[in-house]
Amino acid sequence: MNEFLTSYSSGHTLLWALLITGVVAASAIGLSLFWTGVFRSAAALRRHQSKTPEDGG
Repeated sequence: MNEFLTSYSSGHTLLWALLITGVVAASAIGLSLFWTGVFRSAAALRRHQSKTPEDGG
């Protein structure tokens, strides 16, 4: 795998740059969606916990 990456990066520089850009962009989008889901779930849980009959909610 290391030999393939070394030869591919030196032989096809434009494709290599596009591949790296695509991987970084996909990682950023994936992490953004993941953390959005985590924070929305936490907010929903906090809202659900605060609405108890004792609180008048």
